[in-house]
Amino acid sequence: SQSETALSSAFATNLTDQVSELLVQTASALTHLGRLEEATMMVVRARDVAFSLKDEARATLADVALANLLRFFGDDGAARTAASNAYSRAIKGQFRRSESEALLLSANLAYSRRDFLAAKELATQVRSHAEAHNFVVANCLGLIIEAQSLSQLGNAIDAEVLLEKTSKSVAQIGEGRTTILWLEASGEWNILHGDKVEGHEILDAAAEMAESQELIPDAIRILNLSLSHAELAGDKEFRIQLGERIENLNEKIQGMCPNPDVWKRFLVGWIPESRTSNSSRGGKS
Repeated sequence: SQSETALSSAFATNLTDQVSELLVQTASALTHLGRLEEATMMVVRARDVAFSLKDEARATLADVALANLLRFFGDDGAARTAASNAYSRAIKGQFRRSESEALLLSANLAYSRRDFLAAKELATQVRSHAEAHNFVVANCLGLIIEAQSLSQLGNAIDAEVLLEKTSKSVAQIGEGRTTILWLEASGEWNILHGDKVEGHEILDAAAEMAESQELIPDAIRILNLSLSHAELAGDKEFRIQLGERIENLNEKIQGMCPNPDVWKRFLVGWIPESRTSNSSRGGKS
């Protein structure tokens, strides 16, 4: 990946600040690709480098990456704890990027546990913070979560307005994970409030895009979402097709990380305690 190539160059030229930054970016990229064992080791390296440099800003950013990785391991409870700790340190140190990422992760976790009111409130905070600091992608992702939450709460009109508003930002950002998440939200909106056939078609397009970009965890989640709605509709043949696709992707992702419980337990032991930020070297990030 581009992050891994840049990381090798930063190591070769001894650009320590860039090494710390790129380790976090690479860990996040590996997480979304489902390469969780590699992501775990990269997060550990990122935290070690940040601590050795007394770079509290990037150490906090690494802790957000750790929290997100725990979410992908399926331990939402530990992810919430780690995200909350990172958010508190980000506020104390005024690390704006970490603050935004931790808020966004907390909103995603609230949505995953179907606490749609909390997800909506957190997504609104994400949007406000992102707009204040010109974090374009975070703002876009906050809009998507808010739209999803409104849709689940039955507010179809406001959800549709937000999704339409978000489409312009998604187009500016370009194809990638943001587009996939927007398609996922749009597809489910159609299933819940519009055309169910079109909704499943949009979800299928989102899953195919995720798979083509090797974002296997996203593809699995989207197909499971489509399956859950198909089960409610009683479409047996469609359910069988979806089940086979999900099974194939699950086998693929299991091959990437054969012992997920081992690595998850290892990460839980790394959930950081409170740290002071008066030795920060990295500045506001």
